[in-house]
Amino acid sequence: IFLDTNILLNYYGMSSTDKVKLKTFFIEKIDRIKITHQIEREFQRNRISAIDDYFEELNKIKVNYKQDLQDGIKNKFNNILQSKIIEKDFPEIRISIEKIYKELEEKLFNNVSLRDDINSTVDNILNENKHLEYLDPILEIYSNFEKIPDLDEEEIIYLKACYAENLEIYKEVKDSIKDKYSFPGCGEKKDKDPYGDYIIFHEILKFMAAEKKDVIFLTRDVTKSDWLQKSRKPFLHYIEKVYQLTGHYLYIFDATDLLSMISFENIYQVDEAPDVQDDDNTTFYRNQFNHLVDSIEEALYSDISENS
Repeated sequence: IFLDTNILLNYYGMSSTDKVKLKTFFIEKIDRIKITHQIEREFQRNRISAIDDYFEELNKIKVNYKQDLQDGIKNKFNNILQSKIIEKDFPEIRISIEKIYKELEEKLFNNVSLRDDINSTVDNILNENKHLEYLDPILEIYSNFEKIPDLDEEEIIYLKACYAENLEIYKEVKDSIKDKYSFPGCGEKKDKDPYGDYIIFHEILKFMAAEKKDVIFLTRDVTKSDWLQKSRKPFLHYIEKVYQLTGHYLYIFDATDLLSMISFENIYQVDEAPDVQDDDNTTFYRNQFNHLVDSIEEALYSDISENS
């Protein structure tokens, strides 16, 4: 199991419940989880920023409650109540709005106790995590993940050249067939170091070829649609190319909705997965897995038939 950098970085902004689930998954699968050199570089480079963003979001809760809920909604109500048209032409509506305003005045606008509770709760969380940069529970677990061997300098130079060449081809093709020319990193918008996903992809390929193993790659970076299609289905040419080069399968999954079933048993141990009748997520990902396997078999048998 390989984790994209965003799986690690998104931990900091998760709810406490989801943090516990993700940590549990990391601990349970610690002997299966691998980290590439590029993922390690990106995690170390962006970890502090992710922690700062988490603190900023916590502080926003206090500000947003006061400005948006208490003051903001109160001002919007006052704008309506002060309208002469509403006062003279829609008096019954104004009475109804005024009644709601008076209820909210006690429950929200002048509710100092609730505001203090929110501020106090947020401040407590900030205080508990004030040393998160140094006392980081996820960093402690991360340190036990196996780091696979780095690519050498010549390989990196070669991949960067390939990336530039493939990107030019990708940009030139028509939108209707762009999916067939996609590759990890082709949707990258940043100009500085755009090669990250492309390098990660080839680090994983080298591992698969050397270790003769199938790999699951979990990512939350799906908006660019270069790890997965917009439908969240895999790119078939990724699977075919990886199999051609390594003799093994690379399964890429969007981990965004997987926290409710963080064991991932139904991905790589389908037959052993518990039969959950009412879990839509479980059904979806089991079907996705079976569809993926069927697509691989169909493509391989199709190639064999055409060549024979």
